[in-house]
Amino acid sequence: MPTLFSNRSRVTLNPAIKLNSLYSRLQAEHTLSGSLYRLGLLGGLHKHAVLPLDLYRYIGRHILVEASWLSNAKIPTMESLLAHLKASVDAAGLTRLYQYANAFADGSLVAAIVIQESHIILHGYADGRLVIDAYTCGVADPQAIIVELCQRLPMRVTNSQLLVRGLHENTRDNDGWCTDPARLRLGIREEKPVHAFFKKLRNDRMLTPTGWHGIAEFYGCDSTKINCADSMVEIFNDLCDQLGLKNVQKFQHPFQPQGLSVTFVAKSFHMTVHSWPELYYAPVDLYCSESESFIRALLSQMQSTLDAKAMVLHVKERGIDRVDAITEEARLLR
Repeated sequence: MPTLFSNRSRVTLNPAIKLNSLYSRLQAEHTLSGSLYRLGLLGGLHKHAVLPLDLYRYIGRHILVEASWLSNAKIPTMESLLAHLKASVDAAGLTRLYQYANAFADGSLVAAIVIQESHIILHGYADGRLVIDAYTCGVADPQAIIVELCQRLPMRVTNSQLLVRGLHENTRDNDGWCTDPARLRLGIREEKPVHAFFKKLRNDRMLTPTGWHGIAEFYGCDSTKINCADSMVEIFNDLCDQLGLKNVQKFQHPFQPQGLSVTFVAKSFHMTVHSWPELYYAPVDLYCSESESFIRALLSQMQSTLDAKAMVLHVKERGIDRVDAITEEARLLR
């Protein structure tokens, strides 16, 4: 069944900011900006249209995709999977900085590409489920990467959500960029599945999540800390120690004149940050198999470490799918 999305968008706001004007504009934008498209006959990828408004801008976009291998599909090798990821990033016109792929004895896998202040990360599981994230900044569209990937890999998208990150007010004197945490902290816009339809999918045959995904926006950070790759790697190392993780692949890339990307990737785990010191802003993602409460505690700890004045945090279940969307062939990979 295709996944349906409503014409309403939820925005998490600073309570001090009046909501009515912004909410009405976002609704109008979503209604007028064009509809969506699907790949495949079932469970296709819906395109979420998100455009900058005259009064509001965003810093990045992040699409969360739940998928599974197609029936009778041959699971690609790690070399082939990474090649398809690279080609999908190249087709979107983005610059690759780092790539990594690995398969594990239990049938799971991970593949990641760090892009210029962006990333795409894919986690695969023995039962055939796939969890994919694509984050891009500026005008780059993360959906373009996923669309290209769907055409290259034998996979079936069962759900997708689009987050607009770093949504803020625009003023004529800053050319669309914002350095004021009070205006930057308008929150995360998110497309949600229609609840009445989604309930039909929740039955006794629903699988448990593959993990939890903490999506954090840190505002008013110490610009020195979020501009120092060594400091951020040390913070990530400490969190990995608390998670008991070993054999973590680590990548750091400082930008000129400022900003950095740090990505840690392991089996069923990834953690990323792409910082904007000039905006005192750092979006962080943490995906792992720990509990929701534990992820919230870790990211709250990070807020304190970064001296962030505010944090907007969403924690989501990932990998939720119906059993009948998982192929029997994929189950045999256990």
